[in-house]
Amino acid sequence: MSVSSLPSPGAAFRLVAREVIETAERTGTDIVIWRDNQIARLTPAQARIEIAAQYPSENWQLITNN
Repeated sequence: MSVSSLPSPGAAFRLVAREVIETAERTGTDIVIWRDNQIARLTPAQARIEIAAQYPSENWQLITNN
């Protein structure tokens, strides 16, 4: 794989975010993040809302319609 075929860091983050949310939904678990110098828990639904708000131009259809 050439360097030019690798996704940008932003695109890679979005792909991983989708996978994390989908895994949390499948396993019935929360998503644990670091926010404001402390551990925070998000439900998959909360994570979908936050990611969609950060990337409004993206198509989050795959993860917002269950």
